[in-house]
Amino acid sequence: MIEDIKKTQIYNDDVQWGKLIEKGLLSGIDYPMNCVMEYQRLSKENNTNEDSIELWQIALNNTLN
Repeated sequence: MIEDIKKTQIYNDDVQWGKLIEKGLLSGIDYPMNCVMEYQRLSKENNTNEDSIELWQIALNNTLN
């Protein structure tokens, strides 16, 4: 299943959802939801309601590391 995910666009898109899904499958932890919650925290911290790829990438890095 992980090899199939690696072949999809979501594995290498800007937010890299595939990497979050892969890590979740390997660990049993809901990394995609953790990333969403981190993005929401960062949005609130930065007082913005606009979608920001930069904040998504920070949320991804914070979630995966």
